[in-house]
Amino acid sequence: MDIAVIADDLTGANADGALLTAKGFPSATCLGLDVWDARDFAGYTAVSVSTDSRLLPPEEARKA
Repeated sequence: MDIAVIADDLTGANADGALLTAKGFPSATCLGLDVWDARDFAGYTAVSVSTDSRLLPPEEARKA
């Protein structure tokens, strides 16, 4: 993986992944760090991770 995207929700993570794929970067979306396993994403150049933090208070969002 060469590109990592941290998004505040799944929609944003997928949108970024789709744009990267359209530019020629094989991309995938991870539903959160609690399910992250680097082996699952070894074949991708870009991975977008959703923190599901859009509606969290600012301090909690930073931690996510």
